[in-house]
Amino acid sequence: MLIIINSPGLNKMILFKLDNETFRYSNSDGSYTNIETFGFKDAVFTGESFEMFIREENPKPEMRKLYRIYKINPFIFWRWNYYLTTSIKYPYKDWESIEKNPQFISRNKPLGYFQEF
Repeated sequence: MLIIINSPGLNKMILFKLDNETFRYSNSDGSYTNIETFGFKDAVFTGESFEMFIREENPKPEMRKLYRIYKINPFIFWRWNYYLTTSIKYPYKDWESIEKNPQFISRNKPLGYFQEF
């Protein structure tokens, strides 16, 4: 049962129905954020958009690390495939700590750099 639920095609459909826009990523000052969507034509988040952000915006070195801003919950078994293939690559950081960052408060772009795929 767990293997079937976490198979790639079926798992993406389940994530779309139950967890769409649950998985969010950001750097330490919130100047880059990404919200994972699981639509039919949406690509899986790989971090390439963050690398493009670094090339285009050239942020300070301490702002070049990407964090997941959601906790891993092992009891939600249909997310295991996503946790093991994507979430595990990024350390956790609480969104409140990003909002308290002085660079977040004083930056020129109040909404950040959003990209959805």
